[in-house]
Amino acid sequence: MAKLAEENNIECVIISPWETQIGISAAVHLVLSGSNFNHPHEIALGPLRDDPFTGLVEDNQTYQPPTGTGLGIS
Repeated sequence: MAKLAEENNIECVIISPWETQIGISAAVHLVLSGSNFNHPHEIALGPLRDDPFTGLVEDNQTYQPPTGTGLGIS
């Protein structure tokens, strides 16, 4: 879907409020996969107390992509 939007010059927006490590990692991965995601909006980890997954690094409200393969979570 992202490739089709990019091929047709359609801008995309990711809205993912109150997400888990898996969801936010997938959103970051999707945004970085194409050039037509120019307006990320409401991408944030939610208030889940015991999220069983780790890996995504937030630095001053900026999410860093994983350095390895996959979503970078465990």
